[in-house]
Amino acid sequence: MQSALDGGLDVVVPSGVALDITSGNHLSIPSGRTLTNDGTVINHGTIDNNGTVISEYSGTVDNYGTIDNDGAVDNYGSVINDGTIDNDGTVINDVSGTIFSDGTIDNYGTIRNDGWILNDVYGTIDNDGTILNDVLGTIDNDGTIFNDGTIDNDGTIRNDGTVDNYGTGTIDNDGTVDNYMFVFNDGTIDNDGTVFNDGTIVNTYPDGTVFNDATIDNDGTIRNDGTVDNDGTIDNDGTIVNDVLGTIDNDGTVDNDGTIDNDGTILNDVSGTICNSAGTFNNFGSGSMHGNAVDDTC
Repeated sequence: MQSALDGGLDVVVPSGVALDITSGNHLSIPSGRTLTNDGTVINHGTIDNNGTVISEYSGTVDNYGTIDNDGAVDNYGSVINDGTIDNDGTVINDVSGTIFSDGTIDNYGTIRNDGWILNDVYGTIDNDGTILNDVLGTIDNDGTIFNDGTIDNDGTIRNDGTVDNYGTGTIDNDGTVDNYMFVFNDGTIDNDGTVFNDGTIVNTYPDGTVFNDATIDNDGTIRNDGTVDNDGTIDNDGTIVNDVLGTIDNDGTVDNDGTIDNDGTILNDVSGTICNSAGTFNNFGSGSMHGNAVDDTC
């Protein structure tokens, strides 16, 4: 059964009232129509939005089916996703909004977060569009994020799962990224904020590129088979491995209190400093160093 807001009137789900779309049923919101939720929307079927959905502060959306969004969604309340959300439009998660997902979020449009997004252990976010995490926004990932689009972070991203940044993917960080598990980069990471790594970051060959113009604080492992261009500060208390195909171009500061193993190429330019007074620096047989020498006395 399909039901649509096609009578020329917008619809409000009042506080204390539940709208239940059962399995096999379909709610369609046409262009120009608005569904405002002050109560509870429970979806076991399909919600197809080409108009506007506003979920207010007291509103809750429990999705066990499919939500297809080609319009606009503005969330001030709570969204719990154990099904599939397919976004080709715009989703705004406001400061008071929470999105808790143990299902799948496929994004081909724009998701703007000023609140809290939790991608739980079984959750998957597949981004081919744009995710904007604003200054007040927090994204916690305990599951998997696949990025073929753009993730632009001005807030906080905490990763306790896996992030795969593919060849066409870009992660722009002007905020804070805390990694405690796995990040695999075959695309571009551009850091103008703070990256704290207590897990594993792998920058892969051939397309993996990391631009650091601010601070990377490493207590875990960073493995480079691609290109790292450092114009900021890398503070290493863990392990950095520059593999055979890896290149590190340093115009900033590398402060090593851990271990750096070089099998690839390190270009330590005129303005670059590698301070190794309290760490271990191993330049193996296939490794090459160019430019300024490593400073063991700084």
